[in-house]
Amino acid sequence: MPDPSTVLVDVNVGVTTSLLSVMQEHGVHQLVFSSSCSFYGEAGTTPLAENAPACPVNPSAASKWVCEQILAELCLLRPEFTVLTLRYFNPVGAHPSGLLGHAPRSGPANLMPRVARVAAGRHVRLSVIGGDYDTADGAVVRDCIHVMDLAEAHRSALGHLADRTGMRVFNLGGGSGTSVLELLQSARRAASPSRTRSWTAAPVMPANSSPTRARQRGNGAGSRPGALLRCAATHGASSSSTRPAAADIS
Repeated sequence: MPDPSTVLVDVNVGVTTSLLSVMQEHGVHQLVFSSSCSFYGEAGTTPLAENAPACPVNPSAASKWVCEQILAELCLLRPEFTVLTLRYFNPVGAHPSGLLGHAPRSGPANLMPRVARVAAGRHVRLSVIGGDYDTADGAVVRDCIHVMDLAEAHRSALGHLADRTGMRVFNLGGGSGTSVLELLQSARRAASPSRTRSWTAAPVMPANSSPTRARQRGNGAGSRPGALLRCAATHGASSSSTRPAAADIS
């Protein structure tokens, strides 16, 4: 069985470099890169701004961070290139038609698919990790973004690739986050009560990003549950030494 770490490097880093090679062969110099907020790691403060220092804590986060550094260096070396990088934490939800959504064949690792399986009776219970965090209800807070809002953010970013060259970075999300218990209450209202809820304490890093920069240049708040932001990526101004030199993150 392949090492998951190796697979992540092959998919995220290997495919990105291959794509860049093909782009150069065909004279394509614009890219919207779907990145991640996970490489901020165990940051001390939230919400996380684009200039928060990177500290990846797993291979997936590290591979995304490597991709961003490659793209930043490319923009420095090839000034004709334009890259808009969109970072986010937890995509949730599905297309309103129900035809597209997160339906893993094996046991889901993410919260929302687990909640959906319990609500549908496919699993007996849902375990909530931790109940004594420094939050309003003691549960860990997660910054979720609806997949339709995320798709709209990427579509909007495409419309701003011609604004200027270089690399620009934007965090996407709601800005304040939703606790696991708040999410469960929403699920109960939408479906049936969860059958059993167990509690286990475990360390969880802060996990909500600041979409202020995207909001300032965006198109308003999302209308979906959780008030997940509809973000538009547009132009910015400067760079930071804690991020790739070519990445505009101010």
